[in-house]
Amino acid sequence: MVVPKPEFRQRVRELTEGRWQEPVVVAFLDDVKPGFDVPGRRKDGTLKGRKLIRRFFWNIARGTVGGVVNAFLVMGSGEWGSVFGRDGSVTGPENAQALGLVDAARSAKSPWLVVSASHVAVVDTGHSFADPASGPPPTVLWHETAPLAPKVIMPRQRIRWRDGSEFQFHLSFEEAALLRRER
Repeated sequence: MVVPKPEFRQRVRELTEGRWQEPVVVAFLDDVKPGFDVPGRRKDGTLKGRKLIRRFFWNIARGTVGGVVNAFLVMGSGEWGSVFGRDGSVTGPENAQALGLVDAARSAKSPWLVVSASHVAVVDTGHSFADPASGPPPTVLWHETAPLAPKVIMPRQRIRWRDGSEFQFHLSFEEAALLRRER
């Protein structure tokens, strides 16, 4: 888990509060790799029926490298681990509304979930190990406003849309504790 510098959080807060003119809650999502249970998507979120030859060779390489790395994880820690494990889940109908937010968060280098009374957004701050002053400005990758904005249930780390789709995400222990203190 990479803990971003507090300056990144402040830059995201200033950007969104300045645009929306209302207080926001800012949560660092870290590495977004949920499992998908959406028609038309594979478990890893890629589209079914596309790039089949490349996918075949990727699965061979992934299985080989993943097996070796997992063996080292077991020997090093004594516990079973998975390099290609999924954290969180996306469920819903084909072309679910949740896919917009999740695809934006997956493409971000450092995704932040920003929630206010009438807005929900995903903001990218670039690499979180860089110096915030010299890094790129925060970029809004996905944004929705009320009444179309999804319902964010931060204590349960869940986002629900009107079409029944849902994104269950996981915050690090440090991030969850920080959000509890901010309330």
